[in-house]
Amino acid sequence: MEALSGRLAEAELRLSAEQESLEDLDEKICRARQGSSPPILPRWRAPRHGRAGAPLWEAVEFAPHLQPDEADRLEGALLAAGLLDAWISPTGEMTAGDTTLALTPEHQGPSLADVLVPDSHAPVDPALIHRLLAGVRLLQPGERPLPGQAAVGTDGTAYLDE
Repeated sequence: MEALSGRLAEAELRLSAEQESLEDLDEKICRARQGSSPPILPRWRAPRHGRAGAPLWEAVEFAPHLQPDEADRLEGALLAAGLLDAWISPTGEMTAGDTTLALTPEHQGPSLADVLVPDSHAPVDPALIHRLLAGVRLLQPGERPLPGQAAVGTDGTAYLDE
């Protein structure tokens, strides 16, 4: 009887460990499904291996108040405009053969900083990311930017130059 009790206790320990392992895997799968996959790399873009910084998609998250459909359209606008994969350099340097986000004066009014927030794990200073985002105007549906002003909208519109 003692031998049976011992084997039962061992089996219960193994079962408990396997259940914890399954819960951990379920959590990882859930996080992976929520994460975004990188956009397809353009052939013309300069290599980024070893370069300091990060692409926009890796450096930001959607603001918590943004509705999923708005986030989807905003992501589409950024992708169509070539900004989703734009490089953010910690020093602001531009690289030939690549799209780089550069500092511009902060837009007075709604900006990308209202709908995107710096990711806490990004290899770029969150304050710099915020300043970059604040320089891109956030359009309201049907609104158009001023000539020469970069702007995107949660309705999927994007303007880089007028």
